[in-house]
Amino acid sequence: MDKKDKSTTADGNPLVDQARSRLQIINNLAVEIIGIANQTDLAWYVAREVVGRLGFVDCVIYYLDPGGNSLYQVAAFGTKNPRIDEIINPLQIPLGQGITGTVAETRTPLMVNDLSQNKLYIADIDAALSELCVPLVAGEKVYGVIDCEHPDRNHFTMEHREVLTTVASLTSAKLRFIEQNEHFKLMNELRFGEDRFRDFVEIASDWYWELDEDLRYTYYSSKKEKDKNYASDFFLGKRRSEVKPDTLDSAQWQSHLDELNARRPFRNFIQSRTGRDGKLIWQSVSGKPWFDDRGLFRGYRGTVSDITDHMDAEAQLRQSEARFRSMSNSSSVAMNIAIDQKGNIIYWNRAAELTFGYQEREILGQPVTGLMPERFRKAHNQGRQRALQTDDHKIIGTTVELVGLKKNGDEFEIELSLGTWYQGSEKFFSAVLHDISARKRVERQLIDSQQKAEAANQAKSEFLAAMSHELRTPLTSSIGSLGLISNLMADDIPDQGKELLEIAIRNNEALLRLVNELLDYEKIQSGHFEIETQRCDICDLTRTTVVDNQGFASANSVKLMLSELPASLFAQVHKHRFEQVLANLLSNACKFSEPGRDVEIRVEQLGSRVRVEVKDYGAGIPEQFRPNIFEPFSQADASSTRLHGGTGLGLSISKALTEGMGGTLDFKSQVDVGSRFFIEFPVVE
Repeated sequence: MDKKDKSTTADGNPLVDQARSRLQIINNLAVEIIGIANQTDLAWYVAREVVGRLGFVDCVIYYLDPGGNSLYQVAAFGTKNPRIDEIINPLQIPLGQGITGTVAETRTPLMVNDLSQNKLYIADIDAALSELCVPLVAGEKVYGVIDCEHPDRNHFTMEHREVLTTVASLTSAKLRFIEQNEHFKLMNELRFGEDRFRDFVEIASDWYWELDEDLRYTYYSSKKEKDKNYASDFFLGKRRSEVKPDTLDSAQWQSHLDELNARRPFRNFIQSRTGRDGKLIWQSVSGKPWFDDRGLFRGYRGTVSDITDHMDAEAQLRQSEARFRSMSNSSSVAMNIAIDQKGNIIYWNRAAELTFGYQEREILGQPVTGLMPERFRKAHNQGRQRALQTDDHKIIGTTVELVGLKKNGDEFEIELSLGTWYQGSEKFFSAVLHDISARKRVERQLIDSQQKAEAANQAKSEFLAAMSHELRTPLTSSIGSLGLISNLMADDIPDQGKELLEIAIRNNEALLRLVNELLDYEKIQSGHFEIETQRCDICDLTRTTVVDNQGFASANSVKLMLSELPASLFAQVHKHRFEQVLANLLSNACKFSEPGRDVEIRVEQLGSRVRVEVKDYGAGIPEQFRPNIFEPFSQADASSTRLHGGTGLGLSISKALTEGMGGTLDFKSQVDVGSRFFIEFPVVE
């Protein structure tokens, strides 16, 4: 996604290819995160497999600590992560400090074009000049931030921000899901604990009690006798009817007393009492009548169990279920459906109702096959049977694309993620569906646009090939003929004729250069431009190129001043393409320099690289034009084209040629002072 990268793929359209690549990576993110079980693994996956592959060269993911006081680095891609799943010198940043802390506190993305001018910037391992930071927010909770840096100023664009915000939204949703899933697991454990607790009550309880034949308490023991909330002496001597629970209505209490008077056993009679500390205590009471050897009723014996925690857990579970249903129904995008092992629908959220057109009362208990076209139902039933027989089924835990059927008979494309769970021995299926009709339409439009672009590119290539044949040959012949006339008939041509002949030669040569530039540009854009390099002395090539361009400099009233050269400096280049690049830089410097000024050329070794620099004292290049200087058909001042000529392709071609030889081309400029363009290549022995 680097905006300076203008390379293309074989289809010839970088915008379509990049859009498709980004879309595929984001789609993969939405699919792959379904199977990620914890927040740390999610952070590493997003940093390495998503943000890294989207073209961000340096990314760090921070999470907010449980106390909400500071951010800590969890995962990274780039200089912070030279090894897999390991961060070098992880930072911890207080909330509200630095760019990351500010983004987490404000929940607002922040893009900084020049970090050297920003007081919030906290430098890490390698200082950067551009930064883009987006928050990880789901609902009302901040989970952290995704922070990307780049060594160049003004690197990040709104497109970068949009893509990274999309990644952050998907990641935040998954973070919330993991958090909720852990909560749901706890609720399931509480439910299991309730069943186990009931089993234990049958063989052991905290308290034991006895009533006599008048239903008066004669014994009340406790293993928690020291706990003041359990005052066993409160019951002794009192009738059962005299100790009515606090929250039981009269009808329920009377029904219980009737059972006692009828001498019937009872189990798990739920009652509540207020303890000495004022808190409500929930109890489960079980008892059975006992008779003496003569069959006379002698009273009741029973147990009491404290189920306060259980009742609280049930209340929490009901609240959690209500929250889950509310969250599920509040989603206008994700359709949540649950299916029993018979294939009937047992859960249906609001999004599914809006999309398919069935209300909950219409669809619950109905076969899920009613939501798909007839042609797919047999295969679905076969797949469900296989899934019931084994957990190793290819569709479980994956995301697939299917066709749905609405109540009105319309078919539409959906994306399905399927999971399973058990209740006892019965197996259930949960499905999350998304309507991807709009996305599919966009994909089809992209494919159509790509095909049209390929056709247009083919037409362009054919045109340029024809131009090569129709223009280059006659132009070369014309230049040769005019040169021959100029040499053979120099003494016979009047001065005015010689001037016209020179104009004709220059114009033909300019036109040939134009054709050659267009053909070079076409080869570069099509990806068919290959450069074979060899070991060359950069000093010799520079000297030769400067000498060859002295005539052009003189024609522009400029001098080319070559600084003293080193003995020799070697690099892997293509001789003629190197000379072409340097000649273009010299030509630009001459054209845009003021008459009478010098253009300075220097060759020097900087560490392991050799640099060739061309310095002029012209008008300079405005800072706002810097991002576009190497774009094709670009010039800082449109009037320059009319004044100096040229296609606007020279610097674009030169940059491509330089990079094709393994080098770099860059510049520094100051308005009204001048510009310095330089090319660099690795030094070879």
